[in-house]
Amino acid sequence: MRFRKPSPSMLVALVALAMASTGTAVAAVVNFARNAGAVDHRSAVPASAGKARAAGKLVATRAKGADTGKLPNRFLARVPYTGTFERGVDVADNSQGSAFTLGSSRLGKLTATCEDQRPATGTEDPKVTFSFANATGGSVNFARDIGGKSPEVKSVVKGGQGAFTINGSNTFQVQVESKGVNSTFQGQVRQDGAATANARCFVAGTIETITP
Repeated sequence: MRFRKPSPSMLVALVALAMASTGTAVAAVVNFARNAGAVDHRSAVPASAGKARAAGKLVATRAKGADTGKLPNRFLARVPYTGTFERGVDVADNSQGSAFTLGSSRLGKLTATCEDQRPATGTEDPKVTFSFANATGGSVNFARDIGGKSPEVKSVVKGGQGAFTINGSNTFQVQVESKGVNSTFQGQVRQDGAATANARCFVAGTIETITP
């Protein structure tokens, strides 16, 4: 069987087909490389990116730190920032202890001190004094209650503090608000070893901040 020699027009058509196919393949490879790791042709921005840069894009989870593998709260609508605290502190006989931090929010910091309220040497009676320090550029609305009773509501000026004391074991709640940002600290205070020489204060609770 003899094959006929292709005509010049057939050769031109075959060359054009080969070139077109090669171009398509190259374009496909380039497009694949450009979108490698993307979802629906959208590449993720890092967790450290701002909201403007992340708008309309995917966001990667944190690559390191305490929140590794998690998304930052600022990319989640209407989700509060939350945290917990827990401290056990020995009472210093007949003296006021050093302040320790329980938690912070964008509105300020809540600290506490464990003190001995009984003057007799060797017999301790712990009490806890809380203080919220306003860290904003203006006044904040401050409210607190102890055991669900005796509420106090007031304004705390820039750089000011809202303080209260719990003499025994009880629960507490502190609410702070400024320009639509609300922070709530709530928890429990327990006296351990009251009327002994080895008393302790125990404080534990949660923090929640909700932004507009």
